Amino acid sequence: DLDVSRRFTNNTVDENFLMSGVDEAVDTLVHENSVMMIAFEDIISKIEEILVRENAGSSNRLVTLGLLEKEGYYISLSKNRFSQIESEFFKDTTLKDFNVKKLTNNVKITSAFTDKLSDKIMKNRRKIVTLVKERYIQLQGVYERRYSLLFDRVIAYVADLDVGVSSSKVAQTYKHSRPMIVEVEDDENFMQIMQLRHPLIEIQERGGIYVPNDIVMGNRQNMDLPHPQTVMLEVAVHDGHDINGVLLYGINSSGKSSLMKSIGIAVLMAQSGFFVSAAVMKFSIFDSLFTRIVSKDNLAKGLSTFAVEMLEMKNIFNRSTVRSLVLGDEISHGTETLSGVAIVASSIMKLAKTRCLFLFATHLHQLSTMKEITTLDNVVDLHLSVEYNEEKDALMFNRILQSGSGSSVYGLEFAKSLHMDNEFLNEANKIRKRLANDFDELELLVKKKKSKYNKELYVTKCVICGAVAEDVHHISQRSLADKAGFIGHFHQDNKHNLVPLCKEHHNLIHSGKIRVDGFMMTSNGLELQFEEQILHVEKTKVVEPEINEPKIIEEKKEEEPSKFVLDDW
Repeated sequence: DLDVSRRFTNNTVDENFLMSGVDEAVDTLVHENSVMMIAFEDIISKIEEILVRENAGSSNRLVTLGLLEKEGYYISLSKNRFSQIESEFFKDTTLKDFNVKKLTNNVKITSAFTDKLSDKIMKNRRKIVTLVKERYIQLQGVYERRYSLLFDRVIAYVADLDVGVSSSKVAQTYKHSRPMIVEVEDDENFMQIMQLRHPLIEIQERGGIYVPNDIVMGNRQNMDLPHPQTVMLEVAVHDGHDINGVLLYGINSSGKSSLMKSIGIAVLMAQSGFFVSAAVMKFSIFDSLFTRIVSKDNLAKGLSTFAVEMLEMKNIFNRSTVRSLVLGDEISHGTETLSGVAIVASSIMKLAKTRCLFLFATHLHQLSTMKEITTLDNVVDLHLSVEYNEEKDALMFNRILQSGSGSSVYGLEFAKSLHMDNEFLNEANKIRKRLANDFDELELLVKKKKSKYNKELYVTKCVICGAVAEDVHHISQRSLADKAGFIGHFHQDNKHNLVPLCKEHHNLIHSGKIRVDGFMMTSNGLELQFEEQILHVEKTKVVEPEINEPKIIEEKKEEEPSKFVLDDW
């Protein structure tokens, strides 16, 4: 019986599923058990007759045959119904030798005769199971010899059908697309994945709707035309260089590892013949995929985490070709910072020279300013941006790829968003500020808003009062610019023609109550010259650090007007 046999393996068979006539010994034992079960049915029928006669029940089945593996078969009746026929039960000569055991809700009825029947049935059952197992294995051998080729064909067909149907269902359910293979020269490679998602993370829905990203690497001549709007294509098209390597920066939990893994999964799925979780994927065939993701020591070989990392990198260097894809996560974090930066930088240079495609997720922002890295025309810096919301006291992850390395300090902000101990956070922040030359980059992360006129200008604080800046003022009015946007020899959106202001002071300037004359170089650095037409003069000093954020110090003297000094711009 196939419906029964398919529930078992060779080791789990516990009942007979052979059809009558297959095994004579099994048929004999089954017949013996059937006869003994009829004897039990006769006893049950006798008790039911008494129930009907005493109006203690109807003709429905009120007496049942129970089974306990350790005790065998017994007759069962509810305690209430038995109490109604108890006197008549023992008056019946055929039942007088039966034993009645009263339980909580029912009674167990047995006798020497039923115990003997039960023992015989249980013994036969064990013999039947043994014989069925032997016969089952024997028949498997016969069928394998006779029909093995047919079975192989059926298995292969069902497997192909299963993969095809399952893949089609997944592709349709989760909006996967068919990847396209691009033919390239032997010394070239290419990969373009638009709206890439992680196929597992996106279906969990815990983080809301998945935010996709675009990845374009390799020979840019194979890119789709016209070019879609995407950060990586902007770099490739405008700089005129092929992108072989990406250094991916971002705060913890920003999605660096997920993006990196989604690339690897997409390539594996595409080269395995599956649809991929992306809107479009075009790629050249890779001959190898290397990953350096999980860092752990090897106790069996006596290797530290760093030693394991270096051996894996050595393997990548020895085996990678122009047709390789290399994915690395936090390489060399098993050693001290200086050596770690040097090792990662050297790894990037070597892979860039090989011209394989590679993506490294890293926290080492020193890499973005190293001459050895910045001079590599086929390596770009990207980051997954994060903003800190003061009102909500939370980090806002938009998970969108941005150009550049992003903010270099954010670990404490992430810890703060987890509401860790305030004393711990305050001490850590003090140490970080000292190590970072007293720049509190939480403010930078909170208020890092670029001007729409010039990306080098951050609109943070009003240069006059220090309040939150909402507007950007053009010192030389845009109405004076020519068609190309130039006012004389400088562009209207030159960062030194722009001043971040609050609404109040912006209105005062346009109403003529404050006159801004522009920047002037002094022995103390650049100073913004402005004059309050009602109160009098004077100056604001601007020093330009790397991140261009204003900090305002107000100095007051008895005989001099207010002076606003900008430490940062």
